[in-house]
Amino acid sequence: YWVEVIPLRASQLCWTTALDVLEHRRCSGEGSLGLMNTTYEKLCNLCWSGLLQGFSIQIEKHYLSTFFTTDWLSNEHLDLFLDLTRTEIASSPLRDTILLPNESALFIPKIQQAYLRQDQYPTTEFRWLHRIATKLTTGTQTLLGTFANINGNHWVTIVIDTERKVIFHGNSMGDSIDRQLSVVLQWWTSHHFGVRFRISCMSIARQNDSHSCGMLAWGALEHCLLNKPDRLMEGQDMRDCRLEVFLRVINQHNS
Repeated sequence: YWVEVIPLRASQLCWTTALDVLEHRRCSGEGSLGLMNTTYEKLCNLCWSGLLQGFSIQIEKHYLSTFFTTDWLSNEHLDLFLDLTRTEIASSPLRDTILLPNESALFIPKIQQAYLRQDQYPTTEFRWLHRIATKLTTGTQTLLGTFANINGNHWVTIVIDTERKVIFHGNSMGDSIDRQLSVVLQWWTSHHFGVRFRISCMSIARQNDSHSCGMLAWGALEHCLLNKPDRLMEGQDMRDCRLEVFLRVINQHNS
């Protein structure tokens, strides 16, 4: 009994907080009223517990409550973002060109592990990385998009372009690429392509708060891969942007 009740109680607390935040914004007129009303309607018709449908990954619905707050976005949220992008790419002419690794939050850490244990890299422990590299070296996929977490509290964007031999990096704080991240990515690409990839900055909106790095990293990724400048969210109210993501997720969940 309690095994079922405790998770439901936790979900209820998450959604109660989300609803309170939304109601406060609606009453105070902070943001787009039309967007908030649409979000409220969708929220009222959503079962607050259980798994999201229509995605290749399994994520509990309560993770969506974070989009109503200014809480920091976790690995699960970034994986959800990539699945949304993956769905859009699947119906575009770019579907055979772009590779978005599953469980993207694990991709960079796995490369970091391989770099520290290079003598064991040929073993089956790193088979996943070899499969990804094979898709890039032998197939039509020439762009790999992912995210990297810096110091456990900041998301940045990484796009590897194998045709131009470039590693694109986007940091919403305006910083250059983390030195260790640069080293391991250049090692991995050099190992599989035999040449040293150069590092280049990519377009990304500047962050002016302490919590929007995940959203802006995703926006930079979609702009780079899909050539859609509006996805950068430049100068937009990030609270409204989060609600728009919630609606995008719900639309895919209901489709």
